[in-house]
Amino acid sequence: MPDEYSKCRYVILPSKYEGFPLTLLEAAAMERPFVSTDVGQVKSVMEKLGLDTRKFLLAGSVGDKIAELEKEKLGAQMKAARKKLSAYSWESVARKTAAVYRDAIGA
Repeated sequence: MPDEYSKCRYVILPSKYEGFPLTLLEAAAMERPFVSTDVGQVKSVMEKLGLDTRKFLLAGSVGDKIAELEKEKLGAQMKAARKKLSAYSWESVARKTAAVYRDAIGA
């Protein structure tokens, strides 16, 4: 997927239903701006990556949002978001999952 993301100017997820937005993490890993509807954990993940949700969440048309973002210099913001991806590393996720299981069984 890195080749595909590297070809994108923006990654857009206009979804009605979204649990955890892996697409957002993949876009951030490639330092691509991510535009999405406010569903599931999208807003929470954006906040953890230090992204201004008002800037990247859709509140109107995709065209209008892209026009807004075109006026911005997003490179530094996306580079900073990429640096915060360690919270979603495989090791981090495995530790959190193991903790949930331990709590569930009372260990």
